Amino acid sequence: MPEIRNQAGTIAEAVFLHAGSRPEAYALVDRNGPVCYRQLWDRICACAAVLQELGAGNGSRVVMECTQDVTFVAVNLACQLAGAIFVGVERKVAVGRLEEILRQTEPVLLLTNRAVALSIAVKTHLVEKEFNAIVNDKLAEAAQQGAAEETGKVPIPYGGQSAETAKEPGAYREQSAEAAKEPALCGERLEGTADDWDAVVRRLDSEAIAEIMFSTGTTGKTKGAVMTGRANVANAQNIIDGVRMEADAVEMIPLPVNHAHGIRTVYAHLLNGSCALIANGITFPRVLLDMMQKYGANAIDLSPSAAQMLINTSARKLKEIAPGIRYVEVGTAFLPEATKSMLRACFPNSRLYNFYGSSESGRTCCLEFSSGMEKPGCIGRPVPNARFAVLDESGHPMQSDAAHTGRLASAGPMNMSGYWKEPELSAETLQNGYVLTADVAYIDEDKCIYVLGRQDDVIVYKGIKISPEEIEEAAKGCDLIADCACIPEADELAGQVPRLFVVPRDREAYREDEVFAYLKKHIDDNRMPRTIEVIDAIPRTYNGKILRRELRSNGAIHMS
Repeated sequence: MPEIRNQAGTIAEAVFLHAGSRPEAYALVDRNGPVCYRQLWDRICACAAVLQELGAGNGSRVVMECTQDVTFVAVNLACQLAGAIFVGVERKVAVGRLEEILRQTEPVLLLTNRAVALSIAVKTHLVEKEFNAIVNDKLAEAAQQGAAEETGKVPIPYGGQSAETAKEPGAYREQSAEAAKEPALCGERLEGTADDWDAVVRRLDSEAIAEIMFSTGTTGKTKGAVMTGRANVANAQNIIDGVRMEADAVEMIPLPVNHAHGIRTVYAHLLNGSCALIANGITFPRVLLDMMQKYGANAIDLSPSAAQMLINTSARKLKEIAPGIRYVEVGTAFLPEATKSMLRACFPNSRLYNFYGSSESGRTCCLEFSSGMEKPGCIGRPVPNARFAVLDESGHPMQSDAAHTGRLASAGPMNMSGYWKEPELSAETLQNGYVLTADVAYIDEDKCIYVLGRQDDVIVYKGIKISPEEIEEAAKGCDLIADCACIPEADELAGQVPRLFVVPRDREAYREDEVFAYLKKHIDDNRMPRTIEVIDAIPRTYNGKILRRELRSNGAIHMS
């Protein structure tokens, strides 16, 4: 629906427009079953009404622990209708981190999926099951006033629960007055739930704050990127254009939807009028793959670590479904060349994309690595809404190449407005319309962008800037090494030298001299690690990013 992609000022408005133009089309599918655009819109409206009754509005914050389902998405978009700001946090978030976010945002409402003892007072704290029950009662009441009188059928809300009988969520279904049997066709209007909100969504200010995305990333500091409705739409457009998303796309998303990457893929489908399948990770690959087959998935969104794990555990099953997969997109962390090769072998006829981005700017650069373009270190070209510059040490745009690198910066409508209640950090990061990244990069004559790594992670050996990933890629080719990470180490003569941490496949069989001999055959002398240190595990974030700060600060962790 190109006209809706360009017409909608917010993701909530896009859902409303699709609910009118294609109400029976599936919008989202989770562990409870499918929800069509009309059902999703009705649920968003019911959530908005409940949020207002609980005191949300006028820019107040609503913090919600991720439930990895339709409810999480509905509450997110309902906050825009209610005039509130959504703040999503990870599932089973540590109490200390949750309290830090609560202190920063001072929410009027906290929704969690478990009972949490807090030292900070919150005006209203509900478990998600209780909230769902209230929303479902509102939907059921509206249904009884409208549709039930005319059809004799009572639409049971998604989750199938009321305040009296709050059970585990189940699939959205329609039930006759006598008995509930077969699932309903999507698209039946729940009269009385959405009419008032139809006018509200048309008046939404796309420049108003829609949500705050908190992320520690690899720096350790908790900071909230402030995103407007317009920024979310621009990000969604970047994804749609980047993967060439068709109107009938059905994409599996096993990544956390409280994190920027996962929720933005959901936004892209809601703007596009297509369907997103939300799965709770890849711990049980058979469940995920069965869900893909059941709902006709023709695309997958993965992190590099998820891609590796899925291929390692389910290669045969993946090859069975591969002919129906139009594209696979990968993001959230550095994508090793070895993983690219695995994906090419598993999906030989699919389009394969690697996205570069951040919480602050979304997905801004895209590389189609199925196309045969072999440029190691390349992250692709800018997506339509983004433009890039490489800045010198004074912060001015510079002409860059492999020998003249600088700090990468991105501009465009998808950028954040700033960090929540962090004016100094916002001023440091947002300059002249650009979001300044910590990545050292250059742009070649073909407008392809190359990233060497984060500023603090890049190894400067005798003035030569070396990407730690380049050394890690070579080391992972050694049969003796299961995992590794490289950091810069101070050196009086060279300035910095590479220091390599390795996790052996077999401690008894590991030989350091054999590793050095292997590396000498595969990397230049100026990239050779000065020292190699054996550790038990490489510290990583949930999505596989190496926590180099822990290696730098502790020397080595989990040492045997």
